[in-house]
Amino acid sequence: MKLAVLLVSRNRPDLVQAMVAQLENLLTIPYDLFVVECGTELDKLSPHTSAWYPDPDFRGKAYGHNVALQLAKLRGRYDYYWVLMNDLVFDSGSDPAKELIETLERESRMAILSPTNKDGGYPGAAPVKGGAWRAVTTCDYLGFMLKGAALDECGFLNPDFKYCWGAIHELAYKLNSHGWFVAYSDQVSYGHLGGTTYGAKGTNTISREEYQRRAKRFAYDYMREHYGDNWDELFWNAALPFGPAVDTFAEHKRYWASAFTSEELAERGATAQPVATERARKLIAADGAELVKLHLGCGPEKRAGWINVDTQAAVRPDIVSSVDRLPMFPDASVDVIEACHLFEHLTYDEALRALREWSRLLKPGGELYLELPDLEACIRILGRHRDDQGFDVGLIGIFGWPPAIEREGVPQIHKWGWTKQTLADELRRAGFSAVEFGPITQTWRVAAKVGRDLRLRATKGLPTKRAELPQAPAAEPVAAPSRVQLFAWPDWGDARELETLFARFGPAIARTPAARFVLRFDELFDGDRQRALTVLRTVHARTLGGATDLEVLVLDGSLEPEDWERLGRTMSAVARLDSSAREPRRAAFLAMGSPQVDDAPALARALSGASAAATG
Repeated sequence: MKLAVLLVSRNRPDLVQAMVAQLENLLTIPYDLFVVECGTELDKLSPHTSAWYPDPDFRGKAYGHNVALQLAKLRGRYDYYWVLMNDLVFDSGSDPAKELIETLERESRMAILSPTNKDGGYPGAAPVKGGAWRAVTTCDYLGFMLKGAALDECGFLNPDFKYCWGAIHELAYKLNSHGWFVAYSDQVSYGHLGGTTYGAKGTNTISREEYQRRAKRFAYDYMREHYGDNWDELFWNAALPFGPAVDTFAEHKRYWASAFTSEELAERGATAQPVATERARKLIAADGAELVKLHLGCGPEKRAGWINVDTQAAVRPDIVSSVDRLPMFPDASVDVIEACHLFEHLTYDEALRALREWSRLLKPGGELYLELPDLEACIRILGRHRDDQGFDVGLIGIFGWPPAIEREGVPQIHKWGWTKQTLADELRRAGFSAVEFGPITQTWRVAAKVGRDLRLRATKGLPTKRAELPQAPAAEPVAAPSRVQLFAWPDWGDARELETLFARFGPAIARTPAARFVLRFDELFDGDRQRALTVLRTVHARTLGGATDLEVLVLDGSLEPEDWERLGRTMSAVARLDSSAREPRRAAFLAMGSPQVDDAPALARALSGASAAATG
């Protein structure tokens, strides 16, 4: 396990020395230290300096940490990067890096884990007594641990954030959009000295008040320019599947706006481009009786009469969003989806997630059109055809076009290859029925002349799946340990309700042999199944700890009225939650006829009563 510690400083050799001493005293795992002095005066350089650059205007710590990262990459590849400021004080007696890494190792999709801040201040940063870790939208940018695999896939802090405010928000959005999440550790904390750079004596920086004013204005304008006026909603939708407790995006958007006069805000609002849920709602409504059509990965080629979607706000699409998570669109609200030369740019997991998401969006009978390189054709034509710049057309289909990759980086790399058969198989698994292949439409491509690409039309099938119900009970008592089943139909869109369910009943279910939760999921009412399962795993880990074994059966598919009565005979009890009084849950629970319980003691009483009735 290789760890790189990235530390930045400006004119504070005393703080660098104090941090180095902490690392030497506390860390028990090996690490490489990279100390970057950001325009530090030469007589104030630390003896631990790895790099120095002149910086009279101070380009900020995000720039300095990027320099430190490049130094680390020159040394080799690291599994983890600890992004540190110089004015933190960790508790003695334990290795904070080791504890952070151990949690990151257990949680495969956790990208960033930050210690909590004993001094608080940042939303959600204060330690929670007895907690393990919890997903958040963002952490304070002071001392977070970053997983190398997430860095490789999503990148690092944007050095353009001169005042650093907003840099962690953008990075968190990129991570969330690729299926990673950010978390706080309640088991590792630090104290933050604060006020040691901006306005501090001898640091040659602007005042702290002026810094904060500029930071707010920069972050506010940057987010609007790059992600649209409703960027906070876009970012929140990407984070939502991971069950974050606090929406720092909306909170900080309001906070940053405080640096402007009402006239300045009005001027900015006049040209604002709404995005996300409200924008989608307006666009769908505007279509009226017309077909609702999504053009995904539109780039600069926007289509009239279509809702154009792209991740890049700079091309001014109708919706700024990743294509594998489109929560701003309701279930079964779209008639047609088309994506040309987009699918090959998704990782395997992103592609499967996208197919499920597109299946959710399409109405029964709705159509999906995809155009992309055919992997079998790419292999067949290797070495036989070149484009006007001399690049092999087959290799381009497999890996991407080198000039675009050089210009735009990772997004232009082709991340997975698809044949007609493998694509048809995954489409059917995602809920599509008929899959037909036809002539391509982007005939201007060189690949069109050599038969490299494929085009398909897939039709969203009608729902036919039926759930497999547990078998009817045998003669043994219903409270027998092998048959304790607690049924619940939570509001999957409300992570807090799942937290309540697990907090009230989880410990009792976990310690009872062979006991389990049986959770109802109905895509008609509960949305995307994969998103719900992600929230379920996150809430389980946050409330009970990732190491707590808990058996959960998710019961999906359609249920007829008579099925509910039969289901009720197999359940020990039904957990009563806030949503239980709402339809269709209320009617379902009445049909089941099972005892409804509010907490673990009530469950124990219900089990005891059932056992007595069965044996009496």
